[in-house]
Formats: sequence, C-alpha cells, structure tokens
Amino acid sequence: MGEQFEVLKQAEGLRKYLTLEPPMPDGVLMPRLKTIYSKPEFIRWKENAIYQLQTLKQEPIIAETIELINGFNGWSDESDFEKLLSKIDVIIRNSSDFTVEDKIENMPQTHLGKDTIIHTAFDDYKLINQIGSGGNGRVFAAQNNDGEKRAIKFIEKDSSKQKLKRFKNEIYFCEHHKHKNIVPVLDRGQAFLDGKDFVFYVMPQYADTLKDKIRTGIPADKVLDIFVGLLEGLKYAHEHGTIHRDIKPENILFAKDSFEPVICDFGIAHFSEDELLTIVETKATDRMANFQYAAPEQRKRGGNVCFQTDIYALALILNEMFTGEIPQAADHKRIETVNPDYKYLDDLFDMLFKQEPNDRLYPEVLILNELNVLAELYQREAEKEKLKATINEVIEPENFDPSIQNVYPKNGRLHITFNTVLPDEWFWILRNGEYSHMHIMGYEPTTLQKNSENEISLPLKGGESQDIIKSLIRNVKEWSATVSREYSQELKRKAIAEQRKKEEARMKEIRRIEEEERMRSTINDVLKEIL
Repeated sequence: MGEQFEVLKQAEGLRKYLTLEPPMPDGVLMPRLKTIYSKPEFIRWKENAIYQLQTLKQEPIIAETIELINGFNGWSDESDFEKLLSKIDVIIRNSSDFTVEDKIENMPQTHLGKDTIIHTAFDDYKLINQIGSGGNGRVFAAQNNDGEKRAIKFIEKDSSKQKLKRFKNEIYFCEHHKHKNIVPVLDRGQAFLDGKDFVFYVMPQYADTLKDKIRTGIPADKVLDIFVGLLEGLKYAHEHGTIHRDIKPENILFAKDSFEPVICDFGIAHFSEDELLTIVETKATDRMANFQYAAPEQRKRGGNVCFQTDIYALALILNEMFTGEIPQAADHKRIETVNPDYKYLDDLFDMLFKQEPNDRLYPEVLILNELNVLAELYQREAEKEKLKATINEVIEPENFDPSIQNVYPKNGRLHITFNTVLPDEWFWILRNGEYSHMHIMGYEPTTLQKNSENEISLPLKGGESQDIIKSLIRNVKEWSATVSREYSQELKRKAIAEQRKKEEARMKEIRRIEEEERMRSTINDVLKEIL
C-alpha cells in the first residue's frame, strides 16, 4: 500500500476540524451547521487527496470519491464527511484493486524516436521527431488518434528524486490551474522505451518559441503584449505558490501567428542549483550560456530562490526583446538606443534588474501598475513638451488686399469683380461701416449689392458720363482699400485673442497633466507601501 495511500489515511484526523459555525444574528432563523469546507487544513488535504486519487485506477468509486471531496460547501459537510470516510475505508481495505502496478518487465521494449506509438488510458500518440531536450527531459512532436498535433515531454523515472518531484509538481500544477499564459497538460502516462522507464505528459504543439521571435524581430507594440502576458502568467503561478526557476526565451511558446505567450517547463528546471553552481564556479564559459537568465541568488551557494528570481529573468527578456542582447552588466544596451518611443521601459527594467531580490519591484500587480504609470508619464511629458512648444506660436493672418479685376454694366447696375473671394463680414463693413470716404449722391456704399462670392455692384441711373463712371470706380477702389485695412486689423485682433485663448487652454491642460502626474505618483507610492 505504501505512499500511494498515505494522504487518504490522514482523512480520519481531519474530524477535529469539523466544527459548529458561529450562531447567526438575532432574528435570523438558521440552524447551526458543522462545517469543514473552509478550514485551511481541509483545503490543503483536499488538493493532495485528489492528486493521490488520480494516480489510482479510475474505477467508479474513485471518481465518486473525487466528486464528493469537490462537493464540500458547508451545507452538508457533516454527513458528507462520514460518506467520505466510508469510501476511503473501502479504497484502503481493497488497495490492491486500485493500485496501478508497474509491470515493466512484461512490456515490450520500444525505441524512443520517430514513428513510436505511445499509449495512454484515453489516446495513442505517434512520435514524429524530437524538438527539444534538457537535463533528463526530452520533448517530441507527436500526433494523436484524431490527427491533432501534440508535444510530449519525457523524463526518465530513475532521475533524481528532486527532478521527479518537480516533474510531478509540474504535471499537477498545469492540470489543475488553467491560465491562458501557462501551458496546459492534456494527458499523461508511463512508457518503457530504449530499456528505460519514462514518465511523460502531453501538451499542445506550439509553432514558435520566444527565442525564434527575438531572432526574427518583434514589433515594439507586440513586445509589450508579450511582456504583459508573461507577467500575468507568472502572477498566477506565484499566487499559487509556484516558482518557475528557469524563465528564458526557449521556455516561452506561441501558437502560429500569435503574440500571446505561453510559459512551459513548470516544476522541472533544465538545471539543478548544484549543477549551475558547479558551472559558475569552474567558469565553463562554453556551457555558461545556458544559464544567462539565472538571477544572482541562483549563482551563489546559499542563495534564496524566490518569486523575484523569475522577475529578474523576465527583466532580462524585456530588454532582449528590444535590443537583441542579454544584459549582464551596468553598461548594457538600453532600450532607448533602439526605440526612443519606449525609453520609459529602461526605468522599469532598472527597477527589476537588481542584485538583491528584495530590491526588485514586486509583486506583479506593482510591475503592471508601474508599467502603466511610466507609459502615461512618458506620453504626458511628450504632450506637455508639444503644448509648451506651441504656446508662443502666434499665427498672424495675412493682410486682406483685394484688387479690382473687371468692371462691366448689366441690368442697370455697374458690376465690379475682384480677384479674390469677398468675405461677408468684409462686405458688411464696406456697405454699412462708419469709415471716412468720398461718394457721389445716390451712389453711396449703402447702395452696394453682393452678387457672387467675388463680385459687387452699384446702381446706374442711366446716361452717366465717363467722368461719373470713372469716379464711381475710383470710389469703390478707395472704399475697398480702406475697409480692407480695417478688416485686416480686425483679423489680427481676433487671431491674437484666439491665440491667448488657446494659450490659456494649453496652460490649463499642462496644469491638469502635472496634477494627474502628482496624483499618480502619490497613488503609486501608496500601492508600493501597501502591497
């Protein structure tokens, strides 16, 4: 029976946590129930028990027990707990009926390679070719019975206990925690290949790694999409107590034509701490390239690997996605030198690229907030500079100076055509304005009409002499010149007033931006203190 039923045997000891809920307030008629569903001890046992049950033969009673454990909600915990103990008792007393025996000696020896068929309880997979390896793990492209593309990760069962434990944790984590930025485990099993016992799990097959995308170049706006996706994935993992330990471009996958990152290789890093330390201490530079994303605490004995360890690697990746280089020292290439529009990311990088884990900006919610704050500050600074640059920029209108182009009589009026469009406001001043002018009786400015956008006319009485016609044309010319000077001055006065109005609006906008910057900074400081 051994370790396979160890957690299930602990169920009886949970009885002491089945306790009465506090009485309801006066006036609320509800019975007091014994509950256990929300007790931390039960929750921890529940996760481990379900995992242990899933390693057994999936007989009906196993599925019923898992369903019963998941069904605790406070309303019938007392009776459900007794049912649970009964089912567990049956399972333990009949352990041999549910134990998955390793009959490796009776299994035919098969080659781990192309065209090998791998069987699980629910599907068969044909191996196509090897697409990755590291440590004791190997990854193969495969195809299932429905022709769907899959990737299968194998690890030798006689690997170190530490690596097996991490592999087990990886399978459990990815099976039970669904997130768009974390690789899902679709199936798992065990196989005897090349004279060795392997355990494996099945995941979707992805088209690219981040290393591929960095090699071909990533659009700047997509870099931010990838970075935010990685932050969201790590945030979820960290909130569920999982440290990745080996964040690097090869462990970040993408579906075809997608920029949504999927983090893989949870639980089993491609190196152990001792292996890494040996390489660092012996300065085997030809192999050290495999560990360029390792945080300082991973490179020294006694270093405390923590959630911030993943953040350090993520910072290196952020810079590399822009520059194509992996920062390793203070004189690293900065993002601003490659894309000035994203220079604010250098400030974020500096907050993450710290030697001491506790000095790194964390948790992820603070990093996301800081990213938004820095992006807004950069945009606001650019907006402020643009506003300031136009504050003293007075756009002075040109003088309005129309000239007479043609004069002809028609329908009892003297028509005068100008070389430009005559604004209605200008014509109103010409006809009704109080300005100094000469005129002939009966041919005053008030008798003018506007016939089209560039033509006006005066009435004719008939029989006007050449001198009268000459005087009329001269008068209209002088009137229009006088009015045009006054009209041009009015345009300038309006332009200055409009410019002042714009300046006031710009200064008000600058003050608003500065106040929002101050408020943002205050809120950010408060969040850092609280979180």
